[in-house]
Amino acid sequence: MRLTLAPILERPSINSLNGTFIIIMDLNRIFETIYFKISDERFRQSIGLIIKNDIRVENFFLVNILDFFECLKNDNNIKGYTVQYHVKGEDDRNHIDLILTDINSSKYYIEFKHLSISMSKTKRDLKFYTSNKTESKKVGIIKDAEKLIKIKKTGILPEMKNLICCAIITPKPKKYEMEQMKARLSEFSETKDWSINFPVPFEQQNEHVALFYLKRSFPI
Repeated sequence: MRLTLAPILERPSINSLNGTFIIIMDLNRIFETIYFKISDERFRQSIGLIIKNDIRVENFFLVNILDFFECLKNDNNIKGYTVQYHVKGEDDRNHIDLILTDINSSKYYIEFKHLSISMSKTKRDLKFYTSNKTESKKVGIIKDAEKLIKIKKTGILPEMKNLICCAIITPKPKKYEMEQMKARLSEFSETKDWSINFPVPFEQQNEHVALFYLKRSFPI
């Protein structure tokens, strides 16, 4: 099976309760809002420093995403979330970055990666972070896909159906770099069965930060 492009900007579900319309946050809508949050003008200086110094700061983005999830929970747009869920097994350090439970009780097992590609201090570009070579896997998104599949296969989490690998990229790569990345991921055995999703169309993402996520779902 080849990696496929999923539809973008899906319309959120809308329910009516006592004459009041409630917007149901589906997964794509949640990631769309995450993108608008991290690309907001308030973070422009921080993003600029990240790009200037060519540093990977996943925790910076994760904290802001958790703040957003907490708001969603308080507003009853999601049922809950778990941070750095420890997976029992041989490796005591093994954990899943986030488990999100949406309003319909669907669970999403999410790994986050920040890919710093300004190359102001390193030689790491988008190709490096999305390669299946051993050195690249240590810090790239391929390892996250392998990790989630490995956990899934153990059967430790029988409800583990929806797997997500999210990448935040600073700065935004060129369009040809993204096209090359999609071609690579569609060929790698580790990612060929995953869909690639842009919650905000790539062309509409600003020059400072980009976001996409890989998704793979299994029947229960």
